[in-house]
Amino acid sequence: MVVLLTSIIVVLVAIGSRQIGYDGVKKKAYLTADIVKNSLTSHMVNGNMSQRDVFLDSIGQLKNVQSLWLVRAKSVNANLANENPKDDVDLEVLKSGVEKIVIEESLYTANLRITIPYTASSLDKPNCLNCHNAKEGEVLGAISLSFDISEDRGSNVMVLLYIIGTISIFLIIFLIFIRKR
Repeated sequence: MVVLLTSIIVVLVAIGSRQIGYDGVKKKAYLTADIVKNSLTSHMVNGNMSQRDVFLDSIGQLKNVQSLWLVRAKSVNANLANENPKDDVDLEVLKSGVEKIVIEESLYTANLRITIPYTASSLDKPNCLNCHNAKEGEVLGAISLSFDISEDRGSNVMVLLYIIGTISIFLIIFLIFIRKR
């Protein structure tokens, strides 16, 4: 019974720590996406969109950010070949307006990709609808970010090993104590 309870606790801790790790990366992704959106809006308002690649490259160099790219919807006429959808995930987000998360894990690596849509809103400042020929709620584009989460996963595994070790020591002491009685 004690061994079963210990196993259940270890599994629950493993699942919880994995989810906490993913949630932390998603928070980073949302923050990065907001920074990119607000900065690009500032570039547009200030008329220096020619400098946006320098900005995007600098964001792409942040620790653990494997890649970052923007995707424009067909309704946003930009003629930028590098901002076309790269894959089915980009197309799905542009079509649905719903973010999509893809997790790729192997024994040695772990990556989390998140694609977040940008939708037109009259509540944004500046008002998206003033510059873009779009309707309220229409998807104007998306940002795709890919993060290397191998390091986070490694630290979660270490915490899990410490928990397993601690529980195992107490389990052994408990079993010795019961056996002597």
